[in-house]
Amino acid sequence: MKKNFPFIAAQIIFILSLIVSIYSVFRFVTYEKIPGTVTDIERYYSGTVVHLQYTVNDKVYERTSNYGKGKSIKIGKQITLWYDPDDPDKTVCVRDFAGFYCLAAIMGCGLYLLPFIGLLIKLSNKIREKRENKQQRRTSLF
Repeated sequence: MKKNFPFIAAQIIFILSLIVSIYSVFRFVTYEKIPGTVTDIERYYSGTVVHLQYTVNDKVYERTSNYGKGKSIKIGKQITLWYDPDDPDKTVCVRDFAGFYCLAAIMGCGLYLLPFIGLLIKLSNKIREKRENKQQRRTSLF
């Protein structure tokens, strides 16, 4: 059991992170699209912060979001937001899944590599055992 523990622990961590990333992607899929209006702008060296206002079910919500470095925006501009229908206070300005797809691809490759990693661990254990047996035979001869 102790020999297989690193491999089993890696599999458990990998599977848990895969579940979390899949949950994150599907959580944003349920968000609904809504227009938001820029009410104020704060420009910093590190980027632009915009204050947004949007309405859901006749209730007005306000939100602050990072808009990015070097991007131009004006007060009064309409921005597309996505909000959580269960909690309209939760919104995202950019529903970009490129990062999630990249993460899923890396994890998918990891799923195919895990058996090979396990074989390498098993092979290295056998090589180590052979070396130990060889050294034991040498020392027992003297």
